[in-house]
Amino acid sequence: AAYGDCDVFVYPSPSEGFSIAVLEAAAAGMPLVITTGCKFPLVATKKAGIIVKQEKNTFFKAILKILATAPLKKKMGKNARNLVRQNFGIHKMALELISCYKSSKS
Repeated sequence: AAYGDCDVFVYPSPSEGFSIAVLEAAAAGMPLVITTGCKFPLVATKKAGIIVKQEKNTFFKAILKILATAPLKKKMGKNARNLVRQNFGIHKMALELISCYKSSKS
């Protein structure tokens, strides 16, 4: 519910192994502003948000860019939701797990 009250999800982490918070926000359809430390290149590849370096004003500029253009905000949110469905949905993850088990038998 908290994600539904947001316009943009901002995650200024200097280092992440795998961010569940980013996935949750994306699944909720939030456009994302994350750092390179989040190690989530799919955000840029799938145009689900903006990845910034942790430098002065980079978050501010990225947030303003998204908020200034309603169609961009809407498109990024839709892309974020699709990113999760296509890459981390239950069916995709089940196939990955099956593949992992099959490769470990060899």
